[in-house]
Amino acid sequence: MNRSSSSTFRFPNATASPVIRPGGLFPFPSKDTLPSMSLPHYEYVIIGQGIAGSCVAWELWRRRKSFLLLDAGETATTSRVAAGLITPVTGQRLVPSWRFHEFRDCALPFYREVEAATGSSFYRDFTMLRIFQTEREAQLFRKKQDELKSFLNDSDSPVIMDGAKIAASWGCFEMPQAGQLRTAAFLDATREFFTSENRFLQACVDIDSEFAWLKSETCSAGCWQSQRYGLTAGSLICCQGIEGRKSDGLKSLPWKPAKGEILTVRIPNLNESRILNSGVWLIPVGGDDYRTGSTYEWNDLDQRPTPTGRDEIVERLKRFLKLPFEIIDQQAAVRPSMEDQKPFTGILSSDSRLAVLNGLGSKGALMAPLLARQLIDHLEYGADLDPAIDVQRRFKQDGKLMRLTERAHQILLPVLEPGDIVIDATAGNGVDTQFLAEQVGSEGRVFAFDIQQEAIDQTALRLMNSDLSQVTLFCASHAEMFEYMPPEYHGSIKAVMFNLGYLPGGDKNFITKTDTTLIALDQASELLAPGGVMTIVLYPGHPGGDDEAEAVDYWCRKLDDDEYVTETITVESPAAPRLLVVRRANEA
Repeated sequence: MNRSSSSTFRFPNATASPVIRPGGLFPFPSKDTLPSMSLPHYEYVIIGQGIAGSCVAWELWRRRKSFLLLDAGETATTSRVAAGLITPVTGQRLVPSWRFHEFRDCALPFYREVEAATGSSFYRDFTMLRIFQTEREAQLFRKKQDELKSFLNDSDSPVIMDGAKIAASWGCFEMPQAGQLRTAAFLDATREFFTSENRFLQACVDIDSEFAWLKSETCSAGCWQSQRYGLTAGSLICCQGIEGRKSDGLKSLPWKPAKGEILTVRIPNLNESRILNSGVWLIPVGGDDYRTGSTYEWNDLDQRPTPTGRDEIVERLKRFLKLPFEIIDQQAAVRPSMEDQKPFTGILSSDSRLAVLNGLGSKGALMAPLLARQLIDHLEYGADLDPAIDVQRRFKQDGKLMRLTERAHQILLPVLEPGDIVIDATAGNGVDTQFLAEQVGSEGRVFAFDIQQEAIDQTALRLMNSDLSQVTLFCASHAEMFEYMPPEYHGSIKAVMFNLGYLPGGDKNFITKTDTTLIALDQASELLAPGGVMTIVLYPGHPGGDDEAEAVDYWCRKLDDDEYVTETITVESPAAPRLLVVRRANEA
């Protein structure tokens, strides 16, 4: 994804005469410049009017494309409940939001121009006050301060904070480039605008049963047809959020949805105009009222608020807020996230012009405007999509879903950083070892184990050919990890990869054994750093494989739920290979 050279929106057709509305860089067309809506054919039909679908609609509108926006019109959707935060630096490891500046450079003028077009107000610039939760977090900030410079306040003036209201024992810092999209107001303004332009239809859509790809005399190249809605469309764009995973084209993708809960609280006399962030965020919404959250729950995926979620937010809020507060509302929704926490977009099927924009998780307000622009550039002109977001390149190869080993790499990509320490517990032919070495860079360390000298030799040759030298190879059982790992690295390992079974292309009589695998898993779980991830690829079906897979499944189920989150990714059937993902919780 190349950073845009300008935040100004312009029509791709230079001969067009855009209508500039007051205050506008965004050339919204007038009604008489658009194709007639009397015909039942649309160039695009968008399914879902969350943040993603709304941004796609505005992008098509400015390009004078004929489209129809379909949405069920529910009042408690993920996009409506969402906080809409634009956060420069996130997490306990103080990681800059992925491609923050280029997403923000597009999002801010986009929302301002939509405000001008609709006569509404829904985007607010904020300074975010990040309050350290631990001394370790404060030390990490001092270490990364130069790296984070572009996100921080340029002023050397001390941060102003009322110690009688807010506790900040380990310090804090300000991020002036934060913001908030009031998502419900944005969605309401969008819906009202496109309803008035006959571009919106309230409908609960089932793509698989209500749309068919057909060819006819009037549409020889093929088009989507719907008898229920009495229309045809050149392309369908699916922006259904969490509902999207139910459709045939998306259900097999590596989803990892997370339920989040948010409270609205009343805090008399706080008088805070910044967003506070310390374990939970606290957003001013007017007067003494604030929104605060959010939780992450991967198992209970309904939309119902829970006492557990409320108590978790309250406990975290009390860690830094000294004033009493009253809970006046509680909401819950499910984020449409993927395993690697990245969004995805592109064409699911080139034969039928079925496109998608989804997986934005908690970053929809920041990412959706630029992703919508790039998707329409892709559909209109064939512009390349960044491989990091292209649904075809991320999840498919030659029309087939990725192998589980490739899925494991995708899961670890957003976790690993230069300088990390990692382990390949089953070096094999060195594919995972090379991947880990490339991610942690020359400042990182990789330790790789395999009991076969043949595997160690093949891995060493692969690393030499790739000019990767930061790897230590052990011709030893992975059950001896503790013995070989330097004590100072215990509890600091960011990732451990297991690819069980036998050496590809080697002697199939040499396989991983259940007893040593379980010992290795116990050791790996203790070696993992807080926030670290372990991936385990299992291969039932070969001699010994069924017993090993069953034992590893049981081992995962017995892990402490308070310290580890586990996930199983399967393909085709329970007897097929599967990927287990074990994530160690961050320190409280």
